[in-house]
Amino acid sequence: MNEILKQLLEEDQHDLKTMPIDKVERDRERRKDVLRILNSGGAAAAIDYIHAAVIFQHGETLEDWWQAYILGVKAIDLGFRPKWVAAVAMDRWLLHKGKPLKYGNQVIPFGGIYRIPPLEQNTSDEDRHLWNCPSLLELFSFKNLRGFMAYEGVSTLKNEDL
Repeated sequence: MNEILKQLLEEDQHDLKTMPIDKVERDRERRKDVLRILNSGGAAAAIDYIHAAVIFQHGETLEDWWQAYILGVKAIDLGFRPKWVAAVAMDRWLLHKGKPLKYGNQVIPFGGIYRIPPLEQNTSDEDRHLWNCPSLLELFSFKNLRGFMAYEGVSTLKNEDL
């Protein structure tokens, strides 16, 4: 395991919890550091690519989120399980392209509540399961969501059609 990538991920996670005023700039610098490590051959293990993917997932651009997806898939190719890190990156990329989400791993804050964006209709619960993502029922119940913090104060409605 690349210890520098691990440290960068720990800093990333700390910044998510504490939200320092210079978080955006710190995120940018981390992504630059990750690219230097990747370009110099400093990542070898699947966990290295997961660390890098999570850092890029907290990016600002379509390219950042696509890079997160590519890094997540590389980790999967090297044997990393579960697969949800790549799925979350894919959904974030799709969300910002204005496309329906494949797995349903993103929510949109809207007037103090969270809204689930449009979903790709061809993705089955079996596909979601293969990528360690919540089923539609779990998604609409806000259970087992991936890629963001859990919120206890969310209420749900029962929909007999699901």
